Amino acid sequence: MIGLGAIVLYINVIILVIPAKDTNLAAVICNVNPWLISLGCSLCYGIIIIKMIRVWVIFNRPLEFKARLFRDYLMTLFVLCLAIIDVVILLLYTVIEATRDNLGVKLTSNRELPEETFGVTAERHKYSLYICESKGQVYLYAILFGYKGILQVLALLLAFRTRNVKVKGLDDSVYIAASVYVTSIVLTVIIVSTYTLREYVNAFPAVVGMGLLLGTTTIIGLVFIPRMVGLYKDPKGETISTQGTSGLRDDLASDKSSDTELKMLRHRVIQLENSLRKHGVADTDMLEENVGQSDTENTI
Repeated sequence: MIGLGAIVLYINVIILVIPAKDTNLAAVICNVNPWLISLGCSLCYGIIIIKMIRVWVIFNRPLEFKARLFRDYLMTLFVLCLAIIDVVILLLYTVIEATRDNLGVKLTSNRELPEETFGVTAERHKYSLYICESKGQVYLYAILFGYKGILQVLALLLAFRTRNVKVKGLDDSVYIAASVYVTSIVLTVIIVSTYTLREYVNAFPAVVGMGLLLGTTTIIGLVFIPRMVGLYKDPKGETISTQGTSGLRDDLASDKSSDTELKMLRHRVIQLENSLRKHGVADTDMLEENVGQSDTENTI
């Protein structure tokens, strides 16, 4: 999903720098850009969010939530739901604006180079460009950016909550957190540029394009590529290790209870991963019962 979302965002960067020399091409670009950036962000960031949720649940409420809720196909379904929300919003916008005959482009002056004087006759040449225009465009961007902003805030909170968890096969929390921080800055720059640089023919695609390249490449470099390398070196996921769980449980303040809880958490994570990998959903209930019995024995 991350790779697919990255491809979509890279395609959007290419489309941004295509010069719109006529109304037909400008209309196509105006209609395609919101789709690409919305779907790309959902596919690229959505999988990171659900991975953070999975780690937080396992380390905080391992017996209250069943591990089968976080199997691969359900995580994929979560990301697809985000993409479906984008599709519904964009389809509604397109249909409503088309029925009102408001969806189109307009020719406006280029603020970077509004006019220039040539020759001895002082002939003036005015420079113009096509930009997207519709009455509902402000509302569309407000909904899309607001929706993405909520997801980004959720990602930041989960990155903070899982900042000290290092479990191979479950979470690359340090790299994911770094990706979230970078993409948060990029998203802010894109939002500001969309409302302030639309009439700057060079500045707008340069700022937005570089922002998308930076955010997407950060996710690919810190999350996607290391995960692919890890799968190549350890396809069965046999080397699972845990380091540090402070900050996830308030009741780990006591030294004695901290050692006991830490051992229990390690035991649970390893068993959950082995069960999901080798035996599937059917053994999850039995695993939780065994872990619960182990907790009771440790308490006694």
